[in-house]
Amino acid sequence: LTGYLYVQALANKLSGVDQDPALNDMTITFNVDVDNSACLLTTNWYYGVDGHEGTDIELLPVMIHEIGHGLGFTSQVSSTDGTYTGAFPSIFSHFILDDGSGLHWDQMTPTQRAASYVNTGNVVWDGPAANAQASVILDRQRLVTVTAPAAIAGPYRAGVATFGPDVTDPVVTAPVVLANDGVADLSLSNGCTSFVNAAQIAGKIALVDRGSCTFVTKALNAQNAGAVGAIIADSISTPIALDLGGSDQSITIPVVGITLADANLIKGQLGAGVTATIGGQHASWRTGADLAGHVRLYAPNPAEGGSSISHFDRSALPNLLMEPGITNSLYSQVDLTRHVFRDLGWFNGSTITGVPDGPTPDLRLTSAPNPFDGATTISFRLGRSGPVQLAVYDVGGRRVRELMNGWMPAGAHSFAWNGLDGEGAGAPAGVYLIRLRSPEGTWSGRVARLR
Repeated sequence: LTGYLYVQALANKLSGVDQDPALNDMTITFNVDVDNSACLLTTNWYYGVDGHEGTDIELLPVMIHEIGHGLGFTSQVSSTDGTYTGAFPSIFSHFILDDGSGLHWDQMTPTQRAASYVNTGNVVWDGPAANAQASVILDRQRLVTVTAPAAIAGPYRAGVATFGPDVTDPVVTAPVVLANDGVADLSLSNGCTSFVNAAQIAGKIALVDRGSCTFVTKALNAQNAGAVGAIIADSISTPIALDLGGSDQSITIPVVGITLADANLIKGQLGAGVTATIGGQHASWRTGADLAGHVRLYAPNPAEGGSSISHFDRSALPNLLMEPGITNSLYSQVDLTRHVFRDLGWFNGSTITGVPDGPTPDLRLTSAPNPFDGATTISFRLGRSGPVQLAVYDVGGRRVRELMNGWMPAGAHSFAWNGLDGEGAGAPAGVYLIRLRSPEGTWSGRVARLR
C-alpha cells in the first residue's frame, strides 16, 4: 500500500533495495546482568535450545520475539496522544481495528486512537491471514453455560484457572448462589473469609466477586463451604473472560472466571433461580479472539509503554510468541506471528530460488494415505519429550476423536485413525483437521475421508 510506513527490513524486502545501507535493519540489546545474581537473584539466561530452562529464562524465544518486532510487529503510535511516530500511518496500524467504534486506526483521529489505545479487549487484528489461522491455532473458548432461567440461558465465556480440575469438558451442573463472607469491605461477596451462608452454598456453585484477596483464597473458601464449583466475577469492565492465576493442589472443585457484564446478568436473575454448567468448549469462539474471530491485541488501561498494542493479548491459549511477557510454554514456535507477517506484506512474492515465499509449512505432521477410505496414519516427529495432545476435529472446530493425550519421548511417532469418532461411530465423509500440541508448539494438517 502506498502512503504507509514500513519498518526498514520490510521496506527493503518490498522494494528490492537496501533503503539505508548505513543503518542496521534492526538492533537488539539483551541485558547480560540477568546472569548476575544481583539482577534477578537465582534466575539467569538459559542459552540452550532444547526448552529445558527450568527456573531460568530461555533466551531463544525472547530473541525470536524481539526479531518479530524488528520485522514489523509494532504499532508506531504514541500512547499519550494517539499521533503517529512518523509522518504517515504504519502498515501495522492499517490492520488494527477497534470493535467499539468499528474503525481501523488509520481511519481515526489522534484523539480517537488515544482512546482506543486503552480500550481493553476491544482492540483486535483485522488481517485476513492471521485471523484465518486463529481457529486452528487457538484453543476453543471454555464456557459457563446457564441452563435456567430462559431469560439469560446460553453460553458465556469462561476464563481458566491454573488450579483445580480441567474444564475442557463439562464438569458440574448446579444452582448458582451468591457468596457472602460477612465482611463489608469491597464486597460482601468477594469470598475472602469463611462464608456466612455456607448452608445455602453447600452443593451449589458459588458466585464470588473479584478483589481483596487471591483467587486461591476465594476458591478454598468456596470449597470449604461445600460448593461444588466456583465462578469468580471480574470487577473490571472488559469483554475478556477473567483468567485465574495461583496454585494450590488441595483445590478439587472447578473454578472459572467470567466478565463483569456476564456476572451482572446472572446476579440480576438469582432471585428467579439460576442453574449453570461449568466447563465445556464453544464450537467457534476462540481464546484470545473476539466473537468474530479477530485476534485481540494487548490494550491494558492504563497503557503500558512499549507493550500496549504491539503485542497479542495475554488471554490467548496456547500462549503466543508476541505476547508482552514470556511463559514457560514458549520455545521456538512462531504460531500466528508468521501469519501477521503475511498480512503486513512479507510473503507476496518469491525468493531468488524461484520458490514462492510464505510461512514455512508445518512438515512435522503428515497423514497417509490422504484422502483415505479405511484408515490413515498420522506421523510426526518430536524434537523433545513432553506432554502431547493429538486430536481430529471437524471443520466446525468440534473434536471428533482424541488419539493421544499424555507424555511422549522425543523421536518419530505415528497413530492410526480409522475414521471413527470418540463414540465409535463412523465419521461422515469430508475434510477433517488434525492438531498436534507439544512442548515445541502447535501444528495442524488436513485429511480427507472418502466414505
